[in-house]
Amino acid sequence: MTWKRNGLGEPEVAVEVPGYMGADILTLADRTLWAVVQADPGTLAERPGERKWLLWEPGEAPVRPKALEPVMAPMERGVECSAVVGADGGLYVMTASNARSPGVVSRWEMGTDVVGALRGPAVSREFSASVPPEKPVVVAPERVWSTAGVVPEGWIFSPRLRLVKTSAAPGGVLMGTMESADGRTAVVEIDPRTLEAKDGGFLDAPSVDATVVSRDGEAVLLYRAPDAGWDAYSDDAILSFSRGGQLLPVRWAGRKDGEGWSERTDHLVGVVGVPVYAFDVAPKSPQTLWAAYVLGERFQPTLLVFAGAGSEISALPLTRVLEGEVVRLRIAARGRGVDVCVVFRVDMSFRVEFHHLVW
Repeated sequence: MTWKRNGLGEPEVAVEVPGYMGADILTLADRTLWAVVQADPGTLAERPGERKWLLWEPGEAPVRPKALEPVMAPMERGVECSAVVGADGGLYVMTASNARSPGVVSRWEMGTDVVGALRGPAVSREFSASVPPEKPVVVAPERVWSTAGVVPEGWIFSPRLRLVKTSAAPGGVLMGTMESADGRTAVVEIDPRTLEAKDGGFLDAPSVDATVVSRDGEAVLLYRAPDAGWDAYSDDAILSFSRGGQLLPVRWAGRKDGEGWSERTDHLVGVVGVPVYAFDVAPKSPQTLWAAYVLGERFQPTLLVFAGAGSEISALPLTRVLEGEVVRLRIAARGRGVDVCVVFRVDMSFRVEFHHLVW
């Protein structure tokens, strides 16, 4: 059921996900797929080098989403991952593995048979965050978890991979963001041919859950801004079951003389600066962004979705009160509306919901 103007409606897909690793909205050339990745406890012991993908193909209301066959895909172990379809039609996945290496980028050649493609071998390459040597990662010793041989400088959190279309690259550039252990953001550009992660700049400011998006033909960086002293080992909502989600203000940054990123204070889209538990943005037009924010009460928060440019709102906000603690949010434009993916933490596990909103 799609949401109505008064905000009522139920999710089109809702699934419990023990062993959650990621959830994304994949935009292919001719269709959209909703995807969830999990380290499935039921198969992990027998198939440690694989991860389960749950896939749905949404339709237009009143047609219900079509569930595709679950597939076990060859993947490295990891804390969290992010997936996107590249300009070449391939499926790219960025995984924060934090084991033998900090991270891994993988690519599957995709065709009409998505399930079959995921079963096949992936090309992978290891990478790490690009933290300038003069900006060392500083983590209080009493807060550091066992790093399994990887020092805090190499750990990465909250990976996000997106296809960003700019004036210089209208076909799109694969840009990934990741959080260092002390809560700052490194950006990489992924070469689709070699999977090399090239340095895309560093934001030397408290910044978590960052994502890159295109506006007016340029790449901009949005993030939540924690207080100084953030520690991803203990404070990240995916990992810290004891502390839980925290309200942090949304900020944004622009390129700084072609190197690095610097914070901007002007309006980018609507309510930038409002404290949220989770957020996401997606292009609606060259000047306008879809935006989604989760704010309010921790265990009964409000989801706000709207479109805007600067301080102007171009699509009336839709709101809904959610039941549960939200830790991740993903949105993508589709048809006359927007797809929304909400990830909840439930006890020691997770629940994922997918919605389609129309105006």
